[in-house]
Amino acid sequence: MAYTFEIIGILFLLVMIYLTYIEHKKSRLNKATFTAWLIFWLGGILLIIFHPYVNSIISEINIVRVLDLYMIMAFMFLFALLFYLFVIIKHVEKRVEEVVRRVAMKELILKSKSP
Repeated sequence: MAYTFEIIGILFLLVMIYLTYIEHKKSRLNKATFTAWLIFWLGGILLIIFHPYVNSIISEINIVRVLDLYMIMAFMFLFALLFYLFVIIKHVEKRVEEVVRRVAMKELILKSKSP
């Protein structure tokens, strides 16, 4: 019963690895994105497995509990992901704007050529 949360955490991460693999096979994730997520999920498993070693490391950097370390890491990851998604959205907006501009120019040219 002492390892209930560790087992649940590892099972969750294994499910996430499986879902990431499925998305990669459906070509929804490119190889780089698949690799990044795989490293992330495997890192989570390693943190759970080597929990006692993490305890000894965090005492050196003045973090009281392992949960605090995980929360700090989660916030850092979420902010990095938020920034990445913001950059991707801006890139997509720019591409959509370019496509709309090209379509509008084509329609304008076609209207000016017709009698």
